[in-house]
Amino acid sequence: MIRRSSIKVLLLILVFTLGWIVVLVPASVVSRLLPANAPLVLQGMSGSLWSATVAQAALVQDGLVVVQGRLTWRLRPLSLLRLTPCIDLTFVDTSLLSAAPGSVAGAACLSAGGELALQDVSFDLPAGYFLRSADLRLGGGISGHLQTLSWQSGSLTALAGQGLWSDARIVSNELNLALQTLPFDFRRGSDDSIVVRMDN
Repeated sequence: MIRRSSIKVLLLILVFTLGWIVVLVPASVVSRLLPANAPLVLQGMSGSLWSATVAQAALVQDGLVVVQGRLTWRLRPLSLLRLTPCIDLTFVDTSLLSAAPGSVAGAACLSAGGELALQDVSFDLPAGYFLRSADLRLGGGISGHLQTLSWQSGSLTALAGQGLWSDARIVSNELNLALQTLPFDFRRGSDDSIVVRMDN
């Protein structure tokens, strides 16, 4: 009887200790854990692992900043007890390159098996984010809802969502095509491709 109660007390102390570590460890630890060549660059971090703000979070591809803005997150406490840590995150575009700021908000979870999942993500972004080309530009805004996106061992394992391309335009030096508003949905294809279906 004494042995069982001692084990329960030790487990309780361990849980509280881990909780205090999460609350007290500075958020800057996250940037130190990222690989040197990671496409995600975090600057101006404040807060703790529990709840933090990143003044400048940038996604860099081929030496070019694709997305840049302010990132905040808050850890879901009960997710730690299930050994599947989840955070609620919000990203607001602060790039001077965008005519209209974009935003993304949702949840990100990491399973014990190493699967990263984004769930219930809402997004409202300038269409230019989705095509980077000197010859062709997309106009308007793309908003929608990403129900799920799962990534494991470098592969996309699940993807489903829908959106709306408002004031849709395709622009180049020779072309200015106005498409008005286009609803669409997207999913992971059977051959690991991303399938986008536009409704007109």
